[in-house]
Amino acid sequence: MSESAPEVQPDIGPPQPAVKRRTVFYIAGFDPQGPGHYHRLFCEQAAAQSAVTDYELCIGPRTSAGPHVSSWDVTYTGHSGQTVETRYQFLRWDDLVRQHWPRGPVRLAHVTVSATLGLLGNGSWLSMCRLSWVAGLTLALPSLVGLVGIFSAVTALSLLWAMSAAATPSAPIQVSYGLGAALALGAALMLPRGWRYGQGGWLMRSTASLLRYARGQAPEIDGRISLWSEVIANRMASGDDDEVQVVAHSSGCIAAVAALSRAIDRLERTQKTRKAVSLLTLGQCIPVLSHQPEAKSFRVALKHLGQSKSLTWIDVSAPPDACCFALTDPCASPHDSDAHSENVKRLSPRYAEQMDSGRYQALKADKLRCHFQYLMAFPKPKHYDFFQWVCGPQTLQQTTQHLKSINNFKRFSW
Repeated sequence: MSESAPEVQPDIGPPQPAVKRRTVFYIAGFDPQGPGHYHRLFCEQAAAQSAVTDYELCIGPRTSAGPHVSSWDVTYTGHSGQTVETRYQFLRWDDLVRQHWPRGPVRLAHVTVSATLGLLGNGSWLSMCRLSWVAGLTLALPSLVGLVGIFSAVTALSLLWAMSAAATPSAPIQVSYGLGAALALGAALMLPRGWRYGQGGWLMRSTASLLRYARGQAPEIDGRISLWSEVIANRMASGDDDEVQVVAHSSGCIAAVAALSRAIDRLERTQKTRKAVSLLTLGQCIPVLSHQPEAKSFRVALKHLGQSKSLTWIDVSAPPDACCFALTDPCASPHDSDAHSENVKRLSPRYAEQMDSGRYQALKADKLRCHFQYLMAFPKPKHYDFFQWVCGPQTLQQTTQHLKSINNFKRFSW
């Protein structure tokens, strides 16, 4: 089923500013690049977006805001002069990602094989394919590329050996064997390009790390999530902001779910009042963890947020992005029949409608860029504007209230 068009409410006049001060907690995906890279990206893309909109963004320098937290201030100035101050806090785990980033072809091959066997062995790969065969194929692609490469190389060597072993091979046989060996060897040599095209190294490192986390073999990640939950809870309880947003990208959405659930639970147990909080997940790959049989505590956190009436959860994912589970219910799990939520609004950024055809085709061809486009500027912002959503004068709920959730997207499901 194709995406449904956004539902637009009747015009009731210009929205009144609801936010003058906001704190955003941002959690990146499985990326060894730290806050310096993301601060530069934010500044570059914010300038590009401001150039085609009616607002301006003034971004301050990056500073340290505590252990494993970097921050920068953003001043939003709208066309009518209203201003919004946003403290953008980057919750760091790039140091842990580097610990889970094996280098060298032998170690990477071991990670690829072990992660693939883990997904196949516990049945999670098949359940993820039922949810989205595109995401399932993306997870399997690195191993398939490796197998085809090995087969091609073995085929080429076998044909060359057959040529040399034959006593007096005829000319047609020599040509046939030589052509076959050349094609097989060419395929083997071209496969590293296919591996890079599909971002196989990054994908398998991330998957292997999530499998270890599901099995309780990554206590350092769990400890970092607990630290983040305390930082988020303290800010929510302070009452200094008109809105607190937690924003996450890719596998960072998994960490955001776990951290925010603990933060809300912490405040509920201490009976502290708290400001309303919003969760914005971008290009989520939550099923990679939630479909693991061992990830019971994570599914509890997922269900907690999915059923929370006080949380505004907006999930944005693009069907052209093969590295996410596009427009699927992030709370769904084969291990819990009640693990679904109507409270999560699922939206598409509609890449094709926000850029010209040539740029859109180039974006689809660049898988990594397509997966990061959520954080970047659009030439024709219409349905989705990252900087307006996280820095503008409206809460996330108000910004997206005129958009209808896409709940029946079945194009990629079995």
